[in-house]
Amino acid sequence: MKHPSIDTYFSDHPNYEDMFDHCGYKRLEFVIFGDYQGDYAVIIKRDNKYGFVVIGYGSCSGCDALEAVYDEPEKYQALFKSIERDIHWGTPAELVERIDSDIPEWYNHDKGYQENMSTLRRCLRLLEMSQEVSEATK
Repeated sequence: MKHPSIDTYFSDHPNYEDMFDHCGYKRLEFVIFGDYQGDYAVIIKRDNKYGFVVIGYGSCSGCDALEAVYDEPEKYQALFKSIERDIHWGTPAELVERIDSDIPEWYNHDKGYQENMSTLRRCLRLLEMSQEVSEATK
C-alpha cells in the first residue's frame, strides 16, 4: 500500500479528502454528516474495486484523530492504516446495503441527512449501471 509522503502531505493543513487522494484511492463521493463534529461517508475506488468507509471527525486535536497526529508521521501512518482496515469492499449493490446499515439515523435531524443519503445511493446505483453496461458490451 502506497502511503503519502509526510513531506508532501503535510505541506498544508491535513484533511481526510486529500488523505485518500495521496494514498492512491479515487474518491467518488464524500459527504458530511454533522457540523463541528460528525462523520464523513466516503465512496472510493482502487483498481477495479469499490469501497465505502465512515470516518468520525471532530473540531480540534482533542476530538479529531487526524488533527491529533498532524505533526507525528508515525501516528499518521497508523491512523491511515486503521482507516484502511475499516473500508468495506464490495459491489455497488452491496455497498448500498452497507450504507443503509452503517450510517446512523441519529443524523435524521441534520438538514442534509436525506440529501446526503440520496447522493451516496445515487453514486452507487450509477456505478452499478455502468458495470452492467460494461458487462453487456463485452
